[in-house]
Amino acid sequence: MTSTFLADKRSGPGTDVPPPDKLRARGRARRRTLNWLTAMGFQLPALVLFTGLVLLPMLFALYAAFFRWGGFGMPEDYIGVDNFTDLFDNPVFLGDLWRCLVLVLLTLALQLPFALAMAVLLNQRLRGRAVYRMLFFAPYVLSEAITGVLFSMVFAPDDGLADHLLGAIGLDSLGGEWFADPSWVMATLFIVMTWKYFGFHMMLYLAGLQSVP
Repeated sequence: MTSTFLADKRSGPGTDVPPPDKLRARGRARRRTLNWLTAMGFQLPALVLFTGLVLLPMLFALYAAFFRWGGFGMPEDYIGVDNFTDLFDNPVFLGDLWRCLVLVLLTLALQLPFALAMAVLLNQRLRGRAVYRMLFFAPYVLSEAITGVLFSMVFAPDDGLADHLLGAIGLDSLGGEWFADPSWVMATLFIVMTWKYFGFHMMLYLAGLQSVP
């Protein structure tokens, strides 16, 4: 009789087992919560570094732009938009801004279409396509300092690789101060930027193509 009473008590309304659907829903909710916490655990250090080393300095620089400030201490001499007015009255700044816009337009008009074409090609079943991807993407992995040293040797006046190649095909008259000659510096910078970032754009396009079912 006692065992019957205990069995009835265990199976009473207060100890009903939840339906399987509810158990599965709870399990999925726990997994989602665990996945979210895991993702945040991996992302939090990067977010802290980005906030402290990039976002906050940018906001402080924007704030300091409205003050006359020598770079030490906190800005106190508020001058409004005078710094911006002086900046846009400076012909050197306007020239640099125009050259940056030209490089951006060249990148959009030439670099990105070729990157898309190469991504479409490497998305095919080609032998050794992993090697080609690595070769195209490798320049992007190099630091800007290494890239600068490398191309300072390639475009060194008189004895750089570019001048030697032009001399070998009888076009040595085209060589010179690649980074100092106003007629050549934009083309030279575009070559360097294309070599550096072409692979990155190609990999972005390739990742998008491979995600298409």
